[in-house]
Amino acid sequence: MPYAAAAPDTPELDVFHCPLDGIRLVEASAGTGKTWNICGLYLRLLLERALPVESLLVVTFTKAATAELSGRIRERIAETLRVLEGAAPGDDPFVPQLIETVLGRGIGAGQMADRLRHALQTFDEAAIFTIHGFCQRALADTPFAAGLPYALELVEDDSALRLEVVQDFWRREVAGGGLPPLLADELLHKGDSPEAWAGILQRHMGRPCARALWDEDGGEAGGGALPAAEARLMQAYAAA
Repeated sequence: MPYAAAAPDTPELDVFHCPLDGIRLVEASAGTGKTWNICGLYLRLLLERALPVESLLVVTFTKAATAELSGRIRERIAETLRVLEGAAPGDDPFVPQLIETVLGRGIGAGQMADRLRHALQTFDEAAIFTIHGFCQRALADTPFAAGLPYALELVEDDSALRLEVVQDFWRREVAGGGLPPLLADELLHKGDSPEAWAGILQRHMGRPCARALWDEDGGEAGGGALPAAEARLMQAYAAA
């Protein structure tokens, strides 16, 4: 969304003068003021573009970060409104610099106060989510278009569901009697179990874009090669 990068040939982020349109990338490490700059961009969009809070989407990773970001943005809105209404600004230069910048773009103090007052009154509708929370909200708002049930539940831990699927597969494919006895013995000897396979499935699902590559003879080992080897062994035993 915003603008800047750490490379030496790219400009430093100036939150009060960077463009508000187009696609921008910000690269920043921990403790470099990301929340400070996000608040600046958010308030500029409220004041300069007169956008309502429900039109601004802010997405972060954890619930704790979402709660902190929401609180900081609301605090900035209230602080800026207090200064516009005559209160003295604090030691942080954020509010005076923001007001000066917006005034320089032809937006009066009265307009700014009205827009911030409306933002505070409707802040409960602010779209500040975790990634999962935003996806859940989007699917819940448009279930018919997404082809999904009208009632969805966000499952934060799918370990029980993975184990249930693997146990069902194990009963059907391994314990059901259709597996060659030698291969079944080998699985047990190696310590394979539904729990172990559920762990493998978890790692595989954690890399959805990865492509699994098998040995060239991997597909034959459980198909025709192993039963044929067992048959030859039994023939040799009978001949002996």
